[in-house]
Amino acid sequence: METTILHSDLSVEWMSHKRSKNAFVTTTNGSLSFGTFPKNNAHWPELEIRLKVGFAGFGRTRSGAFGVRHIYEKHSKEIGITCPSQVSGYIQSIITDGATVIVDTVKDENAALVIESKTGLVILRLSKDKTYYDIISAYDRKSHPGTVIAMI
Repeated sequence: METTILHSDLSVEWMSHKRSKNAFVTTTNGSLSFGTFPKNNAHWPELEIRLKVGFAGFGRTRSGAFGVRHIYEKHSKEIGITCPSQVSGYIQSIITDGATVIVDTVKDENAALVIESKTGLVILRLSKDKTYYDIISAYDRKSHPGTVIAMI
C-alpha cells in the first residue's frame, strides 16, 4: 500500500526527520494526481503526475534529488515559498491549461520532461514501474530548451 502525506502536514520540522522519501504528497485539494501527462507527438504515455516527499540530494550537484525536499531546500527562495506545505500549490500553479510540455533529450532522454507555464516549470521522470510520472523539481525559470511535444 502506498503511503500518503497530506501537503498541509509538511513542515520544516517534519521534513528534518528525513523519513518517508517515497511517500506521495497530496495536492491542495487532497488528490494524489497533479494532472495527467497529455497525449503527445512522441512516445510518452498518458499517465498521472505525482509528487513524493523526496530527497534533497547530495554533493554540490544534489545528485539523486527529487520531490518536495529538493524543491523546498533548493528552490524555496526563488519560488517565494516559506514552508514545505506550499510546494503542492506552487506545482499546481504550473500544471495548468495551456502549459507546454517539452522533452529535453540533451539532458536525459528518459527523464527530462518539462511542463512550463508563465509561473515556472516542473521537471518530470517516468516512474520505475512506468505507472505514473514523478515530479523531480520545480522552479521559476520559464524557458527551458527542448522540443515541444504537447500542451496541457
